[in-house]
Amino acid sequence: MSNARTAREWVGRLSGLVGVLFGIASIAAGASVLAGHDPGYLTFRPLLWFNVAMGLAYIVVGILAWRRAAKAWKAAGLIAGLNVLVLVVIFVLSRSGGHVAVDSVRAMLLRSAVWVLLTAGVAWSGRAADGRESRANE
Repeated sequence: MSNARTAREWVGRLSGLVGVLFGIASIAAGASVLAGHDPGYLTFRPLLWFNVAMGLAYIVVGILAWRRAAKAWKAAGLIAGLNVLVLVVIFVLSRSGGHVAVDSVRAMLLRSAVWVLLTAGVAWSGRAADGRESRANE
């Protein structure tokens, strides 16, 4: 196995692992607040539900990336795009006097940045973009 292939595989696996862990953290944090835990700042319930639902998607796409699924980078890109879209919406709401805390905007900025990077990692790793590789070839 060449060094380039090893590096690409390592980045793809790491991207998958980070996606799964990020999903678990998103579900735990969102579900905790939905269950009544006070995070210490104003919460926007639609954003909480979005983050919990996306946490499930993060786990699924993380597993796809880890398993070298052909559509992993497209699914990761969809997640990144949705996160950026929601970031823009809650930023506008926050700036226009809506009930969205600055902490929520920062958290959504983090989610968006992480998924943009994960999308790049999965795409670069060649797991999905290459199409020639599959789990059967391992």
